[in-house]
Amino acid sequence: MLTELEALIGELESAVGVDPGLLLAVRGNRVVVLIRQRRYAEAEAEAMPFCEP
Repeated sequence: MLTELEALIGELESAVGVDPGLLLAVRGNRVVVLIRQRRYAEAEAEAMPFCEP
């Protein structure tokens, strides 16, 4: 699942006119998968940009 999410994120980042909310949702799903795999440091690093004002 993580591989597919990373591929999708790559495609969305390179696409023009993508809804930022869609990219945010996919990145959020990646954080959930990382947490379920107990890869907490990676999940935190992925989530931190969403926490900044």
